[in-house]
Amino acid sequence: MKPWLVVKAMKAVHWLLRTAGFERPHAVVGKIIERSVIRTNGAEWMKRLALLLTVLLTYSICLAGAWGPGTFDNDDALDWVHLCTESKGSAVIASAFKNAMQPGTLQAPEGAAAVAAAEVVAAAKGKPSNRLPEELSNWLDHQPKQEIAKFAAVARKALTRVKDPHVSELGQLWEESADKQWAEAVAELEARLR
Repeated sequence: MKPWLVVKAMKAVHWLLRTAGFERPHAVVGKIIERSVIRTNGAEWMKRLALLLTVLLTYSICLAGAWGPGTFDNDDALDWVHLCTESKGSAVIASAFKNAMQPGTLQAPEGAAAVAAAEVVAAAKGKPSNRLPEELSNWLDHQPKQEIAKFAAVARKALTRVKDPHVSELGQLWEESADKQWAEAVAELEARLR
């Protein structure tokens, strides 16, 4: 089985459990372990345990990268913030938008970077998010804001692509989610870029 398929399957299981009203999907996974491993004997027990540990590890990895619908509520965006704050000028912002506009499938890390870069552009235009990380705000204070603000049109185009579930992994993941806060947050960001 392909690893990316396992990841998608685990995300789907988590989403289904949340949609079904389980407040703690992890507890449900614990029950599955109890019923499929603990109540089994002998060599079969070891096989099931190995399989379940693999599934749980994959499940944990799937959930570890994002913890909310906000622009900076994921590891990919925070990795980009670190990259940005270590740079000078607008090249890292231009690069985030260039990567988002490449033909083909837009992977989640590049999508998250484009959304974070769009937040920087909005802040440069004088319309910052109240959730803009302090280190990014401090970095922006020492950058050519007028030059960065000129990326507003490109940022809007990149956000349109990031939202599209047909080309964007991030757009697809959030479309599959019952939570519509991400789409609302991106729409609010688009408004601040005008």
